[in-house]
Amino acid sequence: MSRAMKRATALLVVVLLVAAGLWTLRHRRHGRAGNGGETIVATLRSDPASFSRLLAGDRSSLIASQLVNEPLVRVNHVTQTLEPALAEGWQEVEAGRRYRLTLRPAARFSDGSAVTARDVVFSVGAVYKPNLNSPLADGLQVDGSPVTARAVDDRTVELTFPSAYGPGLRPLHAVPILPHARYESAVESGAFAAAWAPDAPTPGMVGAGPFMVERVEPGVAVHLVRNPHYWRIGDDGVRLPRADRLRLDIVPSQEAEMLRLRTGDTDIVTAELRPDDLTEARALAAQQRLQLFDLGPSLDVDMLWFNLTPASGDDRREWLRRRELREAISHAVDRTAFINAVYRGAAVQVAGMITPGNHVWHASGLAPRPHSLAMAAELLDRIGVRDRNGDGVREDVYNQPATFTLLVQQGHTIRQRAAAVLQEALRPLGLDMAIATLDARGLQQRLRDGSYEAMYHGLPGTDTDPSGLMEFWLSSGGWHLWHPNQASAATKWEREIDLLMTRQLTSTNLEERRQLVATAQRMLDEELPVIVFAAPRVTVATSGRLTNVRPGLLAPHVLWNAADIGVR
Repeated sequence: MSRAMKRATALLVVVLLVAAGLWTLRHRRHGRAGNGGETIVATLRSDPASFSRLLAGDRSSLIASQLVNEPLVRVNHVTQTLEPALAEGWQEVEAGRRYRLTLRPAARFSDGSAVTARDVVFSVGAVYKPNLNSPLADGLQVDGSPVTARAVDDRTVELTFPSAYGPGLRPLHAVPILPHARYESAVESGAFAAAWAPDAPTPGMVGAGPFMVERVEPGVAVHLVRNPHYWRIGDDGVRLPRADRLRLDIVPSQEAEMLRLRTGDTDIVTAELRPDDLTEARALAAQQRLQLFDLGPSLDVDMLWFNLTPASGDDRREWLRRRELREAISHAVDRTAFINAVYRGAAVQVAGMITPGNHVWHASGLAPRPHSLAMAAELLDRIGVRDRNGDGVREDVYNQPATFTLLVQQGHTIRQRAAAVLQEALRPLGLDMAIATLDARGLQQRLRDGSYEAMYHGLPGTDTDPSGLMEFWLSSGGWHLWHPNQASAATKWEREIDLLMTRQLTSTNLEERRQLVATAQRMLDEELPVIVFAAPRVTVATSGRLTNVRPGLLAPHVLWNAADIGVR
């Protein structure tokens, strides 16, 4: 062999070794090596509190439950319409009140057992069990009474509402259908929550969703594997899910999420891209390393709210619960400047938590309060919060500095930046706002136990129909942010909103429902228990190697249709 041929052969060997190393690195990164199939990698901001939507309503739990469980019907996140899931179809037996659903003959749980009408009866009934304290219960009650389910035969179930119910079957998209034989006794004994906890034995988690829980690494990742008994078939005839594995990495920081997306360590991130990342993301998309999707104004918003739970004993911080304070803050913030600073201009001004992106339910005529420090100052003067010594900082009626602490999510760039902008906006008004950061789980704990003064956060929206977030609207709801889980409405305006939102559930006339919800929105805007400044434009990104990605405005933007997502 000539010297030139030897050099050429050696060079070829080097090239092949490098190529093999890159191939191994790529597939090890995505979990292919050693498991016989591709792994799609997504991120969550925190560990799920539970793998069952029956038990927890935080965003991570919602996503995890959707992946391992399946409802009777589901909301298509692109069209925002209701479509069949475990039920292959339904008919309205009695207008707005009684429905008969037929289950798919191929529907199976992950242990191979058939999904039957008795499982549906059990699952719907479990929503109302007092020992579960399910966040779904508020949205599945009409005039305080539950929906009832009756098995007609193995594949037919009849659902009856206590009276006409405007949303129809739509709220059922959140209810996971579970095998009664496995979980009936656990629900009765109080052991059900432990069976779906992150530290529970994973073989005990049996659902009808596209994936099964393989193992959980707390604070690191949730490992899911395909459910071989999943019923859904793709448009191309392929049995879903397309991916063999789905790994949910716990990544609390948006900065770290973007880094993983940039380096190819992640295929799908939890939420939309930050405005700061758009320039780089567009460059990566031009190289076909990313896919970008512009979805328009968001349905979900971040909100500022104060803890309005009445204090026990001597209340020297009563001014923090005054509507005038909230209205003063709304006037003090220049929303145009807020949007430019927080969202780099990629947002729209809003006045309420139902945004213009929700074309059916957004109340027309609501407008943000005008930016006016003079109006804000007058409102604070009215409640005795004044600058009594001329040092530029207001004092309360006890001559103590008018300060409060705002809790915000650690690692969430947009929320932390918004908090900083709010802090600067309030300083000329003489209000001193401190900022404290906690991870998502820490914020949830503070919300539950009421140990905070103010919070800046958001809610995981699951539907465009307001019935999907009754736990926010109703004073008894667990997500009634400013004063959750009230035994009875603490204020007249909360009582009136309770009545309006309950009435809209019983109307089968869409226009009447829209008017009732619009009135509730206007009351919320008048009392301002939550203050909303802007709705961002939503751009989501995935790695360039994914196929069949169909993101929608509803969260989760991409993983709602995880079963159909494949790899090139």
